Amino acid sequence: MIAARSSLKMPSEIRMSFLDDECLMIRSSGEIPEVALHNALHYLTLDPEGPRLNLQPEEIRRLHAAVIRRYRRIVLRDLDPRLRDKSVYRGIERSITNGEWLSRFAARERFDLEDLKNDIAMDPVRMAASGQLRRWLRTCQ
Repeated sequence: MIAARSSLKMPSEIRMSFLDDECLMIRSSGEIPEVALHNALHYLTLDPEGPRLNLQPEEIRRLHAAVIRRYRRIVLRDLDPRLRDKSVYRGIERSITNGEWLSRFAARERFDLEDLKNDIAMDPVRMAASGQLRRWLRTCQ
């Protein structure tokens, strides 16, 4: 549990609103969602301008799930060759790198990536994108 320097009593709907906002910030963050996670944890627990919550394990897990969702979105985006001409596209190599970061984070925080592997395997466009992807999928936790 991450403890703040002071514990404030607040209605649960306000507490949930703070968590909802930070989950949204993580899910819409840039290319490294773990940075957004650490910003969220700091804001929620230690920042003098934040709510200074004592986060419970299930609340931290919820923030971690937002990181997983963001990484998943990034990995799938960069496996889609239809986006090749878009500014958001980073390419297959970058997708594999992000997939490795995702795998390490998921293993550390005990998240299952089976759904992601199935989504990729079921999408012929993404699956055909690279033989490297298939090798990465075999090494995923």
